Amino acid sequence: MNSCKFRKDFDIIIIGAGIAGASLLFILSHFSNVRSIALLEKEKDIARGNSYFEYNSKTLHEGFAETNYSFAKMKRMKIASSMIKNYLIKRFGFIPRFNELKGSVAYNLHFFVIAIENEIEFLERKFEQIKKLFPDVELISKKELKELEPKIIEGRKEEIVALYKKNGVTINFGSLAKYLINDSLNENIRIYLDNKVRDIK
Repeated sequence: MNSCKFRKDFDIIIIGAGIAGASLLFILSHFSNVRSIALLEKEKDIARGNSYFEYNSKTLHEGFAETNYSFAKMKRMKIASSMIKNYLIKRFGFIPRFNELKGSVAYNLHFFVIAIENEIEFLERKFEQIKKLFPDVELISKKELKELEPKIIEGRKEEIVALYKKNGVTINFGSLAKYLINDSLNENIRIYLDNKVRDIK
């Protein structure tokens, strides 16, 4: 583990090189007048904590699937997630379907929010609330769900409905963090790996 002392060498010091720290670095380097930034990471590589692909669901939260959120929060999430999708499309040209392109940072794939029995009425009301905000989200029946993903229905006798989005997005946030950092680098940005923050004064 390396040791560094920082005084007034940087305008901003970001602690943590996961997806949150990488996103903040990207925003500050492209859309602010901050002159110098240091990014500190305690691990020996970028995004080895919660952003590592084995440690999270790899889901791009677009808002429609968060059924416990208010409508206003869903709108904010849709805007925020669209920024990520726009970056991916600008950076790579497109987001492939799953298994179309090995090693992609992100994939489009079927996304479901499933309700059974006493949850169905709630999900139906939620769909009515969000369908104009998310026109590409459908409310599908058990039969339609079985045609798309038969293993989900296998052995189930209860009533089921689901919210369905054909082009849901799954992301390797660790890889995305590395691209965001790489696209932020200039002579005024320094990355310090294997540096644990022990004290802030």
